[in-house]
Amino acid sequence: MKKYYVENPGVSTFRSKDTSLHKISELIGKSEFKPERELNDLAIRLALAEITVLMKKNKLSIDFIGSYSERHQYRFITEEFMNKKISMPQSGSSLAFVYEEFHPDHMLGLKNRSVKFIHALFRRKTGALLWELDESPHGPDGKKCSKKKLSACIRNFFERYRCFKEYRYSITHIAFNLHESGGSGYTIGSVKFTALTARNVAVLYDGSFKLRFTLNDGWWSVQYFTFPGFDTGTELQNSE
Repeated sequence: MKKYYVENPGVSTFRSKDTSLHKISELIGKSEFKPERELNDLAIRLALAEITVLMKKNKLSIDFIGSYSERHQYRFITEEFMNKKISMPQSGSSLAFVYEEFHPDHMLGLKNRSVKFIHALFRRKTGALLWELDESPHGPDGKKCSKKKLSACIRNFFERYRCFKEYRYSITHIAFNLHESGGSGYTIGSVKFTALTARNVAVLYDGSFKLRFTLNDGWWSVQYFTFPGFDTGTELQNSE
């Protein structure tokens, strides 16, 4: 699946060999759409199904991460998305679009990144955890530390516990601030889980966690985190 080149500042891009731009409506062969206000709910559903089929035939797709009504989706697709200009897909490739890249939902973005990070932690997926980490992570004192050093801390943590069982968590608070060059945010929540040591000793953890994020080029990444059983400051000190 290829990323796309779209005439829309701030969205990640991909250029095919054909650099000429075409409206999406032209690519799917349908340039006229009935206004959303003239359609009832059943007609909206049928029209969306038709558009989906046409896009699939032309190796295009649009996904909505959040929950939006079919009427909202139809209005966005017909009034905004179809007028976007993109480069022609390369032979054999498909172009996948995401609604939230046009209309960011930062609360949803932070929640999703937090869920992915927590699941990667419990499943001991080191690569997935590193993918979620910012390139310049911070320690608890606010000073930058190397990603390599923090990676070693995470691996040491996994060496202490061979698996995690019966985990439950809840994200209770999400906040963020945006500025010209990006943004910052955090999520707070509670978590309870059992960690098994190499000698099969069960250790129960029940407490709160915090993930601090930074926003760069439309992407939220974890800059610093605290988690029951893993304190970034202590782990960094132990690795020295």
